[in-house]
Amino acid sequence: MRLLLILLSCTLLCAEIKTFQKTYTLTASNAQSVDDARLEALKSANVEIPLEISEYISKFPYLKGVNDSDLNAVGYALMKLTKLAVEEENARYSAINIRFSSTLNSDTVRGYIEDILRSREKLLAFKDIVRLNGSLLKDMKALKVRNGKPMSAVELARLREDYALARKRDEIITCIGDGYRALQSGDYKAAVSSFDRAEAARETSPFLFAARAMAYDGLNNRKAAIDEYARAIGASSDFAFAYNNRGLLHYYSGAIKEAITDFDSAIKADGSFAEAYLNRAVVYAWNQEHPKAITDFDSAIRLDPSLAAAYNGRGAFFADLKDFDKALADFNQAIKLKPNFTAALFNRGLLYARKGDYKKALMDYDKAIELRSSYREAYSERAEAYFALGDYKKALMDYDRAISLGGDYSGYFRRGLTRQLLGDSKRAIEDYSRAAEFSPRSAETYYRRGIAYRDVNDLTKAIGDFSRAIDLAKDFAAAYADRGVTYDMQGRQANAIDDFNRAIRIDPNSARSYAGRGVSAGKTGDFNKAIGDFNKAIELDPKDADSFFGRAYAFSRLNERKKAVEDYSKAIKLNPKYVMAYLNRASDYNALGERAEALMDAKSACELGSCEMLRFMERSETAKTK
Repeated sequence: MRLLLILLSCTLLCAEIKTFQKTYTLTASNAQSVDDARLEALKSANVEIPLEISEYISKFPYLKGVNDSDLNAVGYALMKLTKLAVEEENARYSAINIRFSSTLNSDTVRGYIEDILRSREKLLAFKDIVRLNGSLLKDMKALKVRNGKPMSAVELARLREDYALARKRDEIITCIGDGYRALQSGDYKAAVSSFDRAEAARETSPFLFAARAMAYDGLNNRKAAIDEYARAIGASSDFAFAYNNRGLLHYYSGAIKEAITDFDSAIKADGSFAEAYLNRAVVYAWNQEHPKAITDFDSAIRLDPSLAAAYNGRGAFFADLKDFDKALADFNQAIKLKPNFTAALFNRGLLYARKGDYKKALMDYDKAIELRSSYREAYSERAEAYFALGDYKKALMDYDRAISLGGDYSGYFRRGLTRQLLGDSKRAIEDYSRAAEFSPRSAETYYRRGIAYRDVNDLTKAIGDFSRAIDLAKDFAAAYADRGVTYDMQGRQANAIDDFNRAIRIDPNSARSYAGRGVSAGKTGDFNKAIGDFNKAIELDPKDADSFFGRAYAFSRLNERKKAVEDYSKAIKLNPKYVMAYLNRASDYNALGERAEALMDAKSACELGSCEMLRFMERSETAKTK
């Protein structure tokens, strides 16, 4: 399930929205601290945030005397941030450029706005923003007259009371603002500390608990994060955001049942929460509950047709089911909606690779890496594409980069294989050894390292690794065959034949095992047995030049020169650069008295780098003429 795995590692994080999906309606039941006139205004309002600033002023007559530029700046900030909190994928408040007038303490107001966005009492909290306008409230003389009319003693007393209440809340506001800024900048430890101070000052908002949960998650303390989300849910039982994020943490912890339960609760609390449907779909897909998964993917897209992550998720699901056409259509749509969506580009690259279109895969990997230079998985898969195309040097470069970003078993193993193919078996051994540290029970790793040891002629260590591979995987036919080859190289033909016999019992269709046994049989002088094994090897793999060469050698040793020449000719046809086949055929031609043909083969061998036979034949001809 490679594509689905990538979805979980990338796309779910995109779906882990750090905003709150509901826009809460404020009713009179929330307004316990306001006077009758304001209560009436709230009763008649009963509308959802955001409101236009003019509506705020009309609902609260006492605000009409506030400086217009100050009031508009605060109102704009509130509405802009509220819109982001509802609609955006990640509420990056620190990046918002809001020009507050010079009379406002922008840091304090910004921090408080971030706080009130996490409160149901948004209209009441707007009054508290005005309380914090230092330039407006410090100078009480300026407040004694509004619209040319003196303020009553009651109004002035109320403003003084409001200012006193605001000053009492200033410590909480500062702590929460500091906490959110630290959370956004990735300083999770500082965020936890700030939220702790806010709670110590008796702040008990569910949003505080949720924010601290995100900070704990950033510190990879899943248990603490889950506990904090539980507190948030305890304070607000319909807190869809907290259920969704806790569901993700349960999933990452392997608690599938608990994850699905939380996503169920998130959807029950907010039936329009598209990301919760998406996350539940991914978990259903992972759990092989395909009908439920496709229903949830479709629901997420129906609720939010612009949710690129949902198309990416459904595309990964279809790819896992090998419905490549539907998968490609979904990945294309995800990228159309979000051209720089690295997870979708990566997944589409994987899909192209699975279809064998490595050039298109490379284009998607290139784009993903361009957008995210530290994308380890993209480097690894681009290396695989280069490997499949036979460009081992570029593959090696990408494996190097992937490992520098975080080495794992696959990275070291695949780089070892690439180095081996490039002829660097010594460094391949180093990579296989690192891979074995990650996965000490991987028979394949010891098998490959055994081949590398044999390449550098350390036959004892090679046999040790082949034996280790066999211990870990009793039916590992290739390991028996390669140990047989290595025994043969040591001159231990009896051990070699025994291993080839075992390999053939496990895999009766292994041409290589029959050929290996034929070689060992020939070395014991049993050329008829060797010919029988080569016959079987050729039957199983008629394009193996080495099997024709081995049978030719056996025929030659039995003095069946013509049959030997025929088989050497077949070996050369399959491999025109087979030097030993030219040399041996030359020898058999010479034995048959066909000296012209023998001389031609000797010349062909010389062109390929082996000239000793040609020089010998030329000296012989010269001696005869004398």
